Amino acid sequence: MFSNSVDLRVRLARRTVTAAASRYYTMVVVDGSPISDVAETLQAAGGAYVHVERQEKPGMGASRRQCFRSALEKGAKAVVWIEPEKHTLVPYLAQCIAPVLSGECDIVMPRRESLESYPDYQHWSELRAIWEIAGITGRADIDWMFGPRVWSARAMEFFLKYDGSQGSDNWEVIIVPFIWAIKEEMKIVSITVPYRHPEEQTKAESGPEWNAKRDKQRIDLAAAMRQEAARVGLQGLRTR
Repeated sequence: MFSNSVDLRVRLARRTVTAAASRYYTMVVVDGSPISDVAETLQAAGGAYVHVERQEKPGMGASRRQCFRSALEKGAKAVVWIEPEKHTLVPYLAQCIAPVLSGECDIVMPRRESLESYPDYQHWSELRAIWEIAGITGRADIDWMFGPRVWSARAMEFFLKYDGSQGSDNWEVIIVPFIWAIKEEMKIVSITVPYRHPEEQTKAESGPEWNAKRDKQRIDLAAAMRQEAARVGLQGLRTR
């Protein structure tokens, strides 16, 4: 959701949509912006390759579930989640999608080579969160705080069972269900990509307000993962 069509994040999202369309990826965008200019801007950027939908229910978790469900209804064999601003990741998506399409695995988690392109506080906050969640899941190879991931249609149906009750229903929607996936022995693969965070976003998202958001994100996610791991009794995890 954006307040206007000239917002930095909209400009970055336009680059993402343009880059994805140039590679013939079909996109679903769920937009809850109060003005129509945002949807029109993204539609124009992606043309026939983008489907912009009005957000039906409020909240981050609800908007993502709507996006995932729509992708499945359109017949996707592999579903990619990517935050709108991450246009610099688009060139590396093909190598992340391939193992899912071939049936080699159920889920691919892109892993960043480095976090040095991020604001300093976010860099270290995310490394701490990755370490904490690795302790809970037993998967130190996964970049838990990097949002993008690729699911098979089967795994996506599995993730859609998450209803938000295991946390605040914000970021948790794309991470808590991994507890279930690990328990069900779904194959999860980590693929390293040379991702660089957009410079404009790094400059814009620095400072005390953003630092507080990073703290909340780290604390909420680790707590939700720990709680769900304890609830399902997943063996071999540290839940304390």
